[in-house]
Amino acid sequence: MNTRPAILVFIVLMILLSGTLLAQQFPLRLLKSTKGFYLEHKVSHKQGLYSIGRLYSVHPNYLASYNNLDNKKGLQIDQLIRIPLNDSNFNLKNAEGVPVYLTAVTDDVISDLAKFVGVEVRLLQCWNQYSDTLIKKGSRWIIGFLITSEMTGQQLKLSCKPKEVAVPIEQQATPPPQPIQPPQPVQPSPSSISFFETAFLEQVQKTPTSQDLKVFSSVFKTNSGWSDGKHYVLIDNLVPGTIVKLINPINRQAVYAKVLGEMPRIKQNEGLDIRISDATAEKLGLTGTERFSLQLIY
Repeated sequence: MNTRPAILVFIVLMILLSGTLLAQQFPLRLLKSTKGFYLEHKVSHKQGLYSIGRLYSVHPNYLASYNNLDNKKGLQIDQLIRIPLNDSNFNLKNAEGVPVYLTAVTDDVISDLAKFVGVEVRLLQCWNQYSDTLIKKGSRWIIGFLITSEMTGQQLKLSCKPKEVAVPIEQQATPPPQPIQPPQPVQPSPSSISFFETAFLEQVQKTPTSQDLKVFSSVFKTNSGWSDGKHYVLIDNLVPGTIVKLINPINRQAVYAKVLGEMPRIKQNEGLDIRISDATAEKLGLTGTERFSLQLIY
């Protein structure tokens, strides 16, 4: 009996199966938790912490610790493993490696996306061949590159050099020394962080945003948000604890705020849709306390 054709069929099937298992890992999708950025890997046949760690340039002991696993025990097929991303395996400066993608969960501006990831706007535009400043919900973006010697079929290398600006000769001369000015007192400013940003992104991964509204707001006073980035909002008919995104339509500044509860039933709230904390208003670039309009997303 000739068994050669059967063996060949078996080999072809194994190759196709291996390709299918590998394809499940692409494209690499950026996720974020309280521990930072990570990828998600689905365990395939005969994979362990060592082989997965080599695939993503992560030490197997650190991979076990990050996932609260016993590195002496095996992994289960289809088990999901979180792959931590850090300076050693995540490239945010040079377009070289396996591209990592992020899908926009709302209409936004590219500067907010760049700030969230920690990459220059010009690099995002270059990597994605995009020259505009607005991004649309559902669009997919290259936001960095996995550093690995594996996955050779997925590697990319792009060139994104900053544009050189010619300086007129008369401006190249050394400027005359300027008189030394006395140091000016530093004015306090609201925190540059938005404490609930990560919670908002995790929330929309579970329940995508469905509301994008123009609302009228005023402020309420609170001690929160000035230094810790914890911003709050009062709004009716929304579950307390929900995280919303607020955008000033004039300067496109955005803030992520937690719903504290409903607005009090008082005359001052007539004609208002929401009230935001005074620290939130300042972070949005709003100086007055009278009624103003905002974009509300949740």
